[in-house]
Amino acid sequence: MLITDLSDYRLEQARACGIAGTCNINTEPLAHAVQRIFGEEGFDVAFEAVGVESALDDAVQHIC
Repeated sequence: MLITDLSDYRLEQARACGIAGTCNINTEPLAHAVQRIFGEEGFDVAFEAVGVESALDDAVQHIC
């Protein structure tokens, strides 16, 4: 699982809940995080909850 956010605080809260795969997209490109977490396999499902078109575009571009 990979969770992205712009807030380090919210990402820390996700890690505290046991989610190891986090990425602040202000400091790490999504493509790098996908490679780091999923390797060459990538991911099959994305859930975009922000409602920002660029976030949806990024998610769709990286679905394998």
